[in-house]
Amino acid sequence: MTRNVRAAHDPARVLPSGDVRPLDAAPGLIGGGRRQAAAVIATIALLGAIGQMGVDIFLPGLAELTDELSAGSAQAQASLSGFMVGLACGQLVFGPLSDRLGRRGPLLVGTAVSLVAGAAAAAAPSIEALVAARAVQGATAAAGVVLGRVIVTDLLRGVAAARAFSVLMVVGTVAPIAAPVLGGALVHLGGWRLALGALAALTAVALVLAVRWVPETLPAEQRRPGAVASVLVDCRRAVAAPDFRGYAGVTILSFGALMSFVSASARVFEVESGLTATQYSLLMATCATGMLVASSIVMRIVGRVQLRALVRVLVGAQLVGTTVLAVVALAVPGSVVAQAGVLVVVNGCTMVVMTQASLLALEAVPQVRGTAAAIIGSTQYVVAGFAALVVGIGPARPAWVLWQLAFALLAAVVLVVAGVARSARARAVAGGQGSRA
Repeated sequence: MTRNVRAAHDPARVLPSGDVRPLDAAPGLIGGGRRQAAAVIATIALLGAIGQMGVDIFLPGLAELTDELSAGSAQAQASLSGFMVGLACGQLVFGPLSDRLGRRGPLLVGTAVSLVAGAAAAAAPSIEALVAARAVQGATAAAGVVLGRVIVTDLLRGVAAARAFSVLMVVGTVAPIAAPVLGGALVHLGGWRLALGALAALTAVALVLAVRWVPETLPAEQRRPGAVASVLVDCRRAVAAPDFRGYAGVTILSFGALMSFVSASARVFEVESGLTATQYSLLMATCATGMLVASSIVMRIVGRVQLRALVRVLVGAQLVGTTVLAVVALAVPGSVVAQAGVLVVVNGCTMVVMTQASLLALEAVPQVRGTAAAIIGSTQYVVAGFAALVVGIGPARPAWVLWQLAFALLAAVVLVVAGVARSARARAVAGGQGSRA
């Protein structure tokens, strides 16, 4: 099987529309075949899902863990926060590393170490060992989270990449929702160790699939030179690109809008609105369904609508919908059904904006995609932590909806500013060419 995917960067394989041929239509990309194309995307989606499931899958077993390991509640929570901090920081390592060493090696090494750390966490004899193992597990699981998006943009362009990102969005939507349900069943059957053992087993499956199917997508001649000091140069290079700044900002701020809702949803709808646990689960499942429907719609229309135009429209829809949601939530606090209806639309728009804007951001800086993906991914987790903090201050009801509106407004402003900067740059280039003529 071909491991060096030179064809992904070969102008001869770029269609007139700017898209690289679909994997099944371009056997030179990864060795050929629709089957392998699907296997690569499925493997990448699984690796990303493991990172997202790592926090929630053993939440139902926290109380049992606290008793068995004689741990305090703060120590038990550290096993969650340690994984999340590791996941955020690990992206800053694996992203730049992949620009220098290629994608496949760091991906396999990170996943292998994550497997070992996951097994160690499941067998941890003490809370200290558990927290340490979980931090390492999160830091190395970051390889799958950050490099999956990079590998897709290495292999595909335009419509094909947008559709692949939509698939990743579907998995990313289902995984964190399914994780607590699956974790609850596993904890009921065998306790928190079984839940963590199942996550390690899933990592083992992903590692086998990655070894078998995922190719090297960054040719040696296109890798970045230098060591640690040059990472800062690459960061500056990414941030200096106006399109990257604009679309990365939209991605990160839209994620902040979504996390404002997620962080406060239990308090708002279970505690303050009086929903039962079943009703709350139904509400979250409805929101997830809206995201899946939005993804399926995008997969159908993405070839007919320019991606930049689609993102602009959906950012506007996100802002309008969030404004309506704020009015409804503040004017009629008990209108759970009405709020749920608006949330389905708003969160659907937000998820699509996040995935497609991140694709445009990575395509803007092809030479440093790994570093660019790391910047987006790690900053998203910082914003998520900030959103969780601010919506937890004071009553949840006004806080979450106002912060969600603020993030949506900022995302729209960033997109407008980026558009103005792009137009000014285009005029300057045109003026320079005219003066030379």
